[in-house]
Amino acid sequence: MDAGAEQSDAIPYCPDVDGDGIADPPPTHGQIVAALCPTAPAPILATSPPDEGYTGLETWFWSTGTHQVTETGTVGGYAVSCQLEAVEFAVDTGDVHADEFGHPRHYTSTSPGHDGADTDITHLYERVDTYTQSLTITWSRRTQMGADRTTSSTTRDYPVLEIRAVATTGP
Repeated sequence: MDAGAEQSDAIPYCPDVDGDGIADPPPTHGQIVAALCPTAPAPILATSPPDEGYTGLETWFWSTGTHQVTETGTVGGYAVSCQLEAVEFAVDTGDVHADEFGHPRHYTSTSPGHDGADTDITHLYERVDTYTQSLTITWSRRTQMGADRTTSSTTRDYPVLEIRAVATTGP
């Protein structure tokens, strides 16, 4: 194309970044990911009760924070974008005793859940202990040139206590 000539709307824009007179190919999915895509946000694992659980009382789990991120920019002269969207939430309760009581230790959901008894993931701890809980989020990562998946995760210690009722006689 002659200098000063206008690009036709019918012909896609093909930049010549290196100036050799030949249109450069569009970036690959991997090049867009490396140059533009944000790192998957660190998950935030929320529970109720928030700081410590109790035997015989369900603990509710959910993910807070960002569950979708989009970044736009230019790579190799092409306008591109990268979108991360959380598509799976996997909780490991850390409950090494779960099988003894017929409970699963690991749970997955396609929803981040919420603070409420009807949240997607709940767990009943049956033994006093300190459990290492984890949340792993699987992210769908999409660009104009393809898609893949990536994960981010976090862990935390969660003490579980026992509350016992004690019968006493009057004064």
